[in-house]
Amino acid sequence: MGTTINELAKICGVSRTTVIRALHGEGRISDETKSLILQKAKELHYQPNLVARSLVSGKSMILGIVVPDLHNQYFPKIVDSVAKTVNAEGYLLNIMVHEDDKENEKRIIRDFIGHNVDGIIINPINKGADFEKMMNNLPVPHVVMSLDDLADGPCVGIDETAAGEAATEYMISKGYRHLLFVAPSLYDRDHQLNIGHHCRLEGFERAAGKAGVEYEILSAQEYAQQAVKRMEKKDHPAFLCSGAMFASEVMAALRDKGYKPVQDYGIMSFDQLDYYKNWSPRLTAVDNHPEQIGEEAGKLLVKLCRSEDTAERVVVPFQIVEGESL
Repeated sequence: MGTTINELAKICGVSRTTVIRALHGEGRISDETKSLILQKAKELHYQPNLVARSLVSGKSMILGIVVPDLHNQYFPKIVDSVAKTVNAEGYLLNIMVHEDDKENEKRIIRDFIGHNVDGIIINPINKGADFEKMMNNLPVPHVVMSLDDLADGPCVGIDETAAGEAATEYMISKGYRHLLFVAPSLYDRDHQLNIGHHCRLEGFERAAGKAGVEYEILSAQEYAQQAVKRMEKKDHPAFLCSGAMFASEVMAALRDKGYKPVQDYGIMSFDQLDYYKNWSPRLTAVDNHPEQIGEEAGKLLVKLCRSEDTAERVVVPFQIVEGESL
């Protein structure tokens, strides 16, 4: 059994309260006494009893994060950034995935509450008034990693509509006059809007409409085959894919039919991830800065857990990264 606070106090010849002040860096205590206690704690390999501390303080110093999956680079980048941010503030991060299962997402949130987490970060797939009521009634703070998924509450993300508009304007500036928006998952399996894709589509339609160019939407599961068929028009179109995975499948399908980027079509995507940087040609993309989203979400949740004054809507800037695909 490790050394207890009471034993450490006896060894140092001070009160239990003085030891607690030294270990937590709080309250009035001389530098000499603090140095003595910290040195003895190190020598005796003192480890705090976090369960006991949580019972006294009402804080577990554990935060939860719920994401769809960890299959591609986007969410692992976010989770890694959140973990680094909250760990630096003394919190542990509990990571869970819901695998696009709405009931599982709600169960995980309830389990987090049951395990006394101090706060939750979520990228929700649930929508609607009932889910918003559930989130707003949580006994701990929460942060949503999207500006649009829930009607109100603390949130962090890029302006998806503005990003969709900027990406479309960029393609038009390259001379393209026949545009296609690719997002097979505009609706989920319960026929509810996929808000992020819809916001990007809204920006796409706004920019295309202002420029007076032709545009179409490929939103079926056979979007890659639709892209191949669309090439029959031979009008040198440009595809804006609402995700790099969609772009990879479109490019693969077109490559199989002998079509080449730039020469026969242009293509651009969201998600400027490391995995795609070595593609040839290098993909032009909207970088939505997942690391910064994770950092800002972690900072915001910590401030909320500490009841500090803070802006509850944090807009992370996006960036168009020029590649060789337009």
